[in-house]
Order: sequence, then structure tokens, then C-alpha cells
Amino acid sequence: MFFKGGKMPKPIFKKPVGESKRFWNNMHSGTDGGAVCGLCGKEWEEGVDLIRGRFLDFEIIEECCGRVFDIIYKQLGEEIVREYLKDFSENPTNPRFRMLVNYYLPEAIQGARKRAEELLQKSDIEEDIVKIQKAGKKK
Repeated sequence: MFFKGGKMPKPIFKKPVGESKRFWNNMHSGTDGGAVCGLCGKEWEEGVDLIRGRFLDFEIIEECCGRVFDIIYKQLGEEIVREYLKDFSENPTNPRFRMLVNYYLPEAIQGARKRAEELLQKSDIEEDIVKIQKAGKKK
């Protein structure tokens, strides 16, 4: 655990906010325990697999306070994505966007295309059912 000045800042919350429903892990690391959540002060024993994240200057543990990221995403997700894509459009060759270009965008486009095709097929089936029902009522 690394803290500015070697001292852990005072936690923001008096108790855990709740576990994240998503996987954020913005530090790209975990821990096998022996950690303290900077948001609520909860101490975790060694031998427990944990996902660490960073929020402001606090190291957080997603299992107890990761819900903070869910709340921020719900309230600001579209704005954050818009600004990120704006930065990308201004400098698409920046290594910062390597994962976006190589993995995230192709994966998102492929998933959206597949889902759109499923919805289109479903709407075609529903239209056919309506046509059949109307034809049956005419007799």
C-alpha cells in the first residue's frame, strides 16, 4: 500500500459503500489480502483475493466500495465516453488508445451488429405473426 507521505488519508465513508456490479480495476492489479480500503477504512486479511482500484487519490477495494464506480458510471458515463472519444478523434495514433482501437471498438461494433440483427429478425417474426393473426380474423 502506497500513501502520500507514508500515511493513509482519512477514509471518506464510515462503512463500505457496496461491491461493484461490474469489473473496473483501473489499477490493473489485485492483491491477495492484507489491504485497507481507502474509502471506508475496511481492513482485509491476507489470503483473500481482492480487486484494487483508484478513486481520486484513494486506493479502494472493489469488493467493499467498488459501487462508487457504478454510481459515477450511471451518472456520468455518457459524458466520460464522449470526452474520451473526442480525445481519441484528435489523436488516434496515441498509444493511450491502443486497446480501444485493437480490442474495444471492434468488439463493441461486432456485438452491436449481432444484437441489431437479432432485434431485426425478431421484429420480422413479430410482423409475420401480426399478418397471420389479421388474415385469420378476416375469414
